[in-house]
Amino acid sequence: MSRQKRGYGVQLLHHVLNYGKFAYQPICMLPALPILLTAIILPNPGLTVKFPKSQVVKADVDPGLGQVSVVFLMGTDCPISRQYIPIIKAFNVKWKAEGLKNISIRFCNGPTQGRRRAVKTLIQANELDLPWRTDPGNRYARRMGAKVVPEVLVFRAGEQVYSGSIDNMFAGLGQRRAFTTEHHLDDVLEALRNGRTPEPARRTAYGCLIE
Repeated sequence: MSRQKRGYGVQLLHHVLNYGKFAYQPICMLPALPILLTAIILPNPGLTVKFPKSQVVKADVDPGLGQVSVVFLMGTDCPISRQYIPIIKAFNVKWKAEGLKNISIRFCNGPTQGRRRAVKTLIQANELDLPWRTDPGNRYARRMGAKVVPEVLVFRAGEQVYSGSIDNMFAGLGQRRAFTTEHHLDDVLEALRNGRTPEPARRTAYGCLIE
């Protein structure tokens, strides 16, 4: 606003304040306040101000791992499952540091393996610091299409995006490799962290058959 226009508005206010009855009866000025404010703020009758509509700006968000969940299907009596316990513990430490918070275990594969006492013994003996549940009747495992334990399920925003082997430690049933050369679960999480869909969505896992 120019100094000339602002001066015009101030002069008008001064004249009104000192005009007869308004000088001694301030309450009578109330009807004139909109006019006075208009004169000060918008002294040019042809000047209009348009306020922009509020807009919600959506920033480009890194997909990250916030909506990713990993579920390990394990069996307390399966020797192959037991061999994967150190790998699962190392996985938990590594990926929690990377921002993956939803990691858990489901124990299934037979009525004896669904007993909470057997699971608690395994958890305590191996110091597995992960949330876990049992899967009586293997209902959850069957619904997810799992065939053996150990097997891993990966979800993004509640949608299953991967199931199958954790890595290629086993080339077949009872055929353990001297060295693990492929880390399937790590590859899946790297893809999700970078906004990609994991491929393939299914890999064959070798272990104890789910009864």
